[in-house]
Amino acid sequence: MINYLSKNRILLQYNKIESSLLIIIFILLIFGYVENFRWLFAKWMENPDYSHGPLIPIISIFMVFQKRHILKKLKKQGANTGLFFILGAILLRIVGLRGQVCFISSYSFILLIIGIVLFLYGKYILKEVLFPILFLIFMIPFWGIPLAQFSNILKLLSSKLSFELLSIMGYVIHKEGVILYLSKGTLEVADPCSGLRSLISLLALGSLIAYYSHGSFVRKSILVFSTIPLAFLANTIRIVFFGIFLEENGVLISEGFLHTLTGMCVFMFTLLGVISLKKCMKL
Repeated sequence: MINYLSKNRILLQYNKIESSLLIIIFILLIFGYVENFRWLFAKWMENPDYSHGPLIPIISIFMVFQKRHILKKLKKQGANTGLFFILGAILLRIVGLRGQVCFISSYSFILLIIGIVLFLYGKYILKEVLFPILFLIFMIPFWGIPLAQFSNILKLLSSKLSFELLSIMGYVIHKEGVILYLSKGTLEVADPCSGLRSLISLLALGSLIAYYSHGSFVRKSILVFSTIPLAFLANTIRIVFFGIFLEENGVLISEGFLHTLTGMCVFMFTLLGVISLKKCMKL
């Protein structure tokens, strides 16, 4: 009985120390990355491509919360290898600060969380929470230069395919770069029509669907990256619709309710495509 009480006291003291340590780490993280959090929030508010940003950490926390019963049963055995991740995160943070590149500092935050979990709790717990941690990547704006290049490629492909489809339908059309010239007006394939705006949030959603699916890593990866051609196809159909509407009504849809509605249709088309593919692959 005495041994039982002693063990309980030791366990209670350990839990208190652990809770205190986590609170201290949390406070240090907040203070250490406060400027980064401000930058992220500003990007979420000003950049429509990342309007989904505030939802990502909430979803990550919810995924960890769902695993709370599994995590309680796992053995907590901290690993010193976590220190290498922590050191790497610190170095990455220094690089971000020196170069004033906020997205690098944001990645260091994710790497730091991985290192802390591994150091305090070990590989078994890290394995369970690794995806929710990595899912935070979707809240961070990607580097502008390669993203802009990828957007240009999507715009060129979308304008080319739209031109071919409208020509097949019998419309008189001429193309120069990403600009489509029709008899009743000009249609430009701008950045929002490249598919990039919906693609980032769709990749996040596709990853989430794959995470809760059953199957091999390869099949899940196929499911995630299927969002790219699906989003491209949906946006091409949207451009063709704009072209037909322009020719039939003499009105260019560049903003307003109909423009927003077609954007939502692109998102829903891609989402339904991913769900259909998931069923076909029996994931």
